[in-house]
Amino acid sequence: MAHVADHLSVGELEERYRTCIDACSARHYQTIWLLAQGHTIEETGETTCFVPRSIEELLPATTRLVRRRWVIFVATMVRRL
Repeated sequence: MAHVADHLSVGELEERYRTCIDACSARHYQTIWLLAQGHTIEETGETTCFVPRSIEELLPATTRLVRRRWVIFVATMVRRL
């Protein structure tokens, strides 16, 4: 089973998936949302039509993006102090 970092709650991931206008981003959010619910990479691949290797590559990329946004957010908040 894949490990999904707890940057966003399952509910937040679902909301982003359902409200995303861009189809590519929506599919990525759906993939991460399914994994966060405990679905295996194989089950998620069957639902999203992604091959397992694509899902495995998406996980670290998503984690890096969230961390980068977090660093920007913290830096912005520190400057406001």
